[in-house]
Amino acid sequence: MIRTTSFLVGWKSVKGIGFGLAVCLVTMMLFVDFTSVRAETRIGFSLRLGRGSGPVWIGEELQVLVKRIQREREAALRDLDKSGRILQPPPIVDFPHWARCQEIAQGSRPDMLVVRMNLAGIKAAVGILKGTFDGDHEDRLMEGFPSGFSPGDWGGEILSDFRFMGMSKADRLKVLKRQEGCVRELFTDLRDEINRDVVWDHHKWERARGGSDAVAVNRAAWNLWISLGCPGKNSLKR
Repeated sequence: MIRTTSFLVGWKSVKGIGFGLAVCLVTMMLFVDFTSVRAETRIGFSLRLGRGSGPVWIGEELQVLVKRIQREREAALRDLDKSGRILQPPPIVDFPHWARCQEIAQGSRPDMLVVRMNLAGIKAAVGILKGTFDGDHEDRLMEGFPSGFSPGDWGGEILSDFRFMGMSKADRLKVLKRQEGCVRELFTDLRDEINRDVVWDHHKWERARGGSDAVAVNRAAWNLWISLGCPGKNSLKR
């Protein structure tokens, strides 16, 4: 089952459990497959970068995209519930302190990732336009992102946007700085929202774990894992 939108966002379901996000130049896939015979779980994660329609760097458009990603995540949870898979343990059943979980979510959630990538792309575009963008700048902007992502490439894509046609350098800089402020504000709001979600889901998981209902524990663990952005086990380590 694949859902798509005009913003090139889609969640792909694999046997009712796995899902992935495709957005802008990025394709992120998470596959979770339950083997019925031995009740094993196989997990795979990959990030593929390629040419697409370009970054969504306009603040209002990016906000719409983020909301759509969040709705699709909620739909994926409903699919887990309808299929009954949410009654089984998720790939990760033990989580660190809620503060550490907040850190993980900030680096793993696809809605936050796409905001951070576009913000980095805008910063790179400003640097390119000013003539100050170099390898060191690229390296600084790349910190904390998956391998293969290039802020410089995204900056170049942004500067080639048809909406810049006929604009002077000064006018393009004004537009970029204005959109950087909008995206930064979106980043701040989303960061606070994610932190609240994680704390809430972590507390629900702790309460469920303190009881004797295994189904409730599995359900709470699924919710928390997805709230964190479906990280791998290695991501839970410092």
